[in-house]
Amino acid sequence: MSAIIKADPGYFFIVGIDASLRLSFFPVSSGSFTISGSEVILRNSAEPYNPFAVCEIFNPADPFEENNVDPFVDCEEYTIEDPYTDCDSCEVAVTLSDSGLLYGTGINTYYQLGLGVNTPNEVKTFGAADTDLIFKKVVSGRQGAYTLAITTDGDLWACGGNSYGALGDNPVTNAFFEALTQIPGKWKDIAVSHYYNTSIGIKTDGTLWGTGYNAFGQLGLGHQNDVYAWTQLSSNTDWNIVECTHFGSFAVTTGGVLYYTGLTSGGCFGSGIGSQTVKTWTLNTSILVSKMSGGYDYMVVQNTEGDLYAAGYNGSGQFGVGNKTLSSSFISIGISNPISFCAGWNGGNTDQGVTFVVKSDGSLWAAGSNGFTIMGTGDTTDKINFIDTGMTGCKKVASKERSVLMIKTDGSLYGCGRNFYGELGLGHNTSVTTFTSVSALAWNLWACTNSSLITASIEVAEEIEAFPTTDCPEFDETDPYEVSELINC
Repeated sequence: MSAIIKADPGYFFIVGIDASLRLSFFPVSSGSFTISGSEVILRNSAEPYNPFAVCEIFNPADPFEENNVDPFVDCEEYTIEDPYTDCDSCEVAVTLSDSGLLYGTGINTYYQLGLGVNTPNEVKTFGAADTDLIFKKVVSGRQGAYTLAITTDGDLWACGGNSYGALGDNPVTNAFFEALTQIPGKWKDIAVSHYYNTSIGIKTDGTLWGTGYNAFGQLGLGHQNDVYAWTQLSSNTDWNIVECTHFGSFAVTTGGVLYYTGLTSGGCFGSGIGSQTVKTWTLNTSILVSKMSGGYDYMVVQNTEGDLYAAGYNGSGQFGVGNKTLSSSFISIGISNPISFCAGWNGGNTDQGVTFVVKSDGSLWAAGSNGFTIMGTGDTTDKINFIDTGMTGCKKVASKERSVLMIKTDGSLYGCGRNFYGELGLGHNTSVTTFTSVSALAWNLWACTNSSLITASIEVAEEIEAFPTTDCPEFDETDPYEVSELINC
């Protein structure tokens, strides 16, 4: 027995029942037919939820069986006839991605903002980089003199000053990279000294690499000669994150084990020793680390239990523990489970640091040097205990040199501090003594030094729930493709 029925529009099927009572559908190209005097309307076979367009074998008694018959798995678009589009319980959650197009402001003498050639030496508003690449991690080295950035595909790109081989050009044929230039390999993480020209990174295979200034053994190669090409620094293959202070380098394994190399004068290695020079990667057994941020000669880390610790210089009270005493061992600073934190420099002396923390409730706190009223308090007095800046709804903070940028959970951007080079992106280079709105658009923040770098956040929508819902009372779950029920729902 068979009949020919019309699909919606221009698609036709011959419907047959074989000896085993299994329905079979055979598409034909033309015709218009009725059954029992009524026109039968089926889905257009191009629609993603039409089982006949998706499934080679369809069991009408069990439309969700595992034999390639769940028509909603591969659907990217839904139409008004899809019952899951109009049901009250079906929602699409939109979030802001940390990845996006690159923008920069501040010093651009070496084309470090990625804006391209023939661009100004100083930029006072955020400008789009000359690329359509989508970046997921961006760092700014040597007081904003160069930029390294990793795309969502794991590609590493560089622009700006190449002194001491900071960008890994061997032999050094370029004093700077005028345009974003790709570095070979696939990369997982990257870090730079914010005060000198040392760069270290981790590839996706877990290996540790570095290039640049090495006068104090910052690359951990056992010598103090500068390196002009990206060089593997360790035979280990389980590295996870990296960070730098002014002359020190830090690397953490996937298990949270901390290693360090280079120079410290204040004890930022947290090893219990004050001033020391280390030329090979050395284990710190006192703490397991999940995140870290380096200042001039002090380090703030979050342990694997979520608590913040600090070591090194504390000359401005940047530890926030009520004193200005340096520590060569990691000490607790009394804050747990922060959303974001950063260690920065804010003065003329090496021990003048400032620490910003976004607490778990989204409030922004600060301790240490308050020069240039960087904390937005209206005064310049050092804060030896953490103070509440009054900013709420915060998501991320960045500060490496005398200015600070912060984004809120909605992606809006705020800044405060010296702004001598226009690094806050406000259109001028005048100091700002209170947190001031820079942009209401959706951004993600990466660096704030003499050059500042952000990315334009991308909206990401979660998939629509692809199963029947009880909020559609007229929807027959035993026949989810029944047209009349779908339309009513």
